[in-house]
Amino acid sequence: MTAANRKVLIMEDAVFIRAMERRFLESAGYEIVGETNSEKECVELYKKFRPDLLIADLALAEGTGGGAIQSISEFDPGFQYIVVTSYADQISEEMRGKAQAVLIKPFSEAEFAAALKA
Repeated sequence: MTAANRKVLIMEDAVFIRAMERRFLESAGYEIVGETNSEKECVELYKKFRPDLLIADLALAEGTGGGAIQSISEFDPGFQYIVVTSYADQISEEMRGKAQAVLIKPFSEAEFAAALKA
């Protein structure tokens, strides 16, 4: 599947990081189907759009990225996601093993591009 065929949902509460992720994804040909800073809204958007990839921040203003990942995995156990966090100690071994990639903030566009190809 090429980038042009992939739908992405972004769950990130830091506006500047979300903007960077959106800009990079769009320039690479990905379709952004939604953006949120809320665990609950992320799950709702995921059910509505069924994206190919979730970019998931773990620490959110409303809920947690880990909670959203757990909720989504209950109805779509094989979904793909990239974990983004400032806190490496928040990532469980199980989450690390299932994630397509893990990015620790701050990260570069080159690191983000590598995570997308993982």
